[in-house]
Amino acid sequence: MIPNLEPTPRRLGPRLVPMLLRLDAGQVEKLQALAKRTRVPQSVYLREAVADLLAKYSALDSELCPSCRSIVLVDPKGLPVECAEHCGWRAP
Repeated sequence: MIPNLEPTPRRLGPRLVPMLLRLDAGQVEKLQALAKRTRVPQSVYLREAVADLLAKYSALDSELCPSCRSIVLVDPKGLPVECAEHCGWRAP
């Protein structure tokens, strides 16, 4: 029998990029315990948390800072106020 030498895709999703993340020791212990109890990898929970955070800020505002292209913070009425990255831009 001839072995199949064609490369097979490792995964069918977006390419994942490694990042360094610093968390409070208490948060790490709780995350490790949750992952162990549920058998869901910690990285899955962290990706979910980042997705929730991005969705939260996208829901608040879809505009980008004209100065640095970062997220713009909005007031309760939905009007732009200032850059979230504190580049110095403020709404007129």
